[in-house]
Amino acid sequence: MKRLCCLILSAVFIVTAFSGCGFFTGADADSFLFSQEDKEISVKAEEILAYEPARPDAVGDYMKQKLSGNELYIYNAVAYAVDNGCTDITVPEKYACTTPEDYIRAITFFSCDSPFLEHNYTADGTFRLVENKSAIGTSYSFTLPRNSTAFTKEKTLAYEKAKEIVDNIPDELMTDKQKLNYLYDYVCTNVSYVDAVKSYSYDTVPIYDALVDGRETICDGFADTLVLLLSLAGIDSFAVEGINDRNTGHVVVCAMVEGKYYYFDPTNDANVYNNGFKSGFYYALSDKQLSAYFTAEEDFRTVLPVCPVSLTGEKADIIVSADDDNTVNEAKNILLRDGTVNVCFKDDLSDADRQNFGRKLATAFGSSLINTTANGITGYAK
Repeated sequence: MKRLCCLILSAVFIVTAFSGCGFFTGADADSFLFSQEDKEISVKAEEILAYEPARPDAVGDYMKQKLSGNELYIYNAVAYAVDNGCTDITVPEKYACTTPEDYIRAITFFSCDSPFLEHNYTADGTFRLVENKSAIGTSYSFTLPRNSTAFTKEKTLAYEKAKEIVDNIPDELMTDKQKLNYLYDYVCTNVSYVDAVKSYSYDTVPIYDALVDGRETICDGFADTLVLLLSLAGIDSFAVEGINDRNTGHVVVCAMVEGKYYYFDPTNDANVYNNGFKSGFYYALSDKQLSAYFTAEEDFRTVLPVCPVSLTGEKADIIVSADDDNTVNEAKNILLRDGTVNVCFKDDLSDADRQNFGRKLATAFGSSLINTTANGITGYAK
């Protein structure tokens, strides 16, 4: 498989004692100030607290519900900035957070609820909080450099393409599970992974890359694209940031299906698909399956829902409960038809029986097979 993307985790650098009026010119101690290219916008704090996203059908609030106090002001201020293409946000002292980490938490949680703010939301991976002193009082500023109006146009195009995809879900797919399965497969089979370190340009929006321009993106783009599509389909979902088993930053998705939450990893399944297998190895995972290769960032660990069961087996062509020739022949026929077959072994099936199944299948097929295994699914391909 291709190496998974590198999520640039935000570091903190505090600039203090910035004298003069700074970004706070013309505002007051109860207003937030936003910089939009050649102009500034002043918004009362009460309006910020009550602010609703411009595209509510595409933005969830699971992570928002885990915030309190002034973190909610920061979360909503970011939502306002994203909707209006503002790159700089200045927060009055009364509504400021206690530490830079609190700002990062609020911004990161917004980026997980909303596909319109990428997880690498700073240009160089470093979050800088600036303290401003003026006659009006103290305020604190930070920048979202990839949030200009040029990026807003790309987000709009991605949103429109996502709506088109959701509007074209086949009429016979009526349940949330059917729609989720369709949209998951769409992302895994229509979007390609590009290495974040070697060749990805951050001068663009990941969901735009995935849906509109070339259909190549990093894991951020895979996760945010799935969140965008699921949200438009009326399915609750949000992104989760963490580290994979290669100690590389990674983003997965948590979504609700029939009242229960599951984890989804479209980046890994796209890599499986691009290596000649069907997708579905990382579909609707349990906590245990996800934790085998992914660890959520610390801020997420106490707020994530419990996901004790998995639906991974539902993506399998065959569920094997015993070593028998009929199942081998069934798998052979699927291989002949599709060129690949996904097999789910029952938990109590011995390793010897699993290996014997693979040997029998290769013999029945009359050719050597390649295979890959993850999260209870074993895929065989020509």
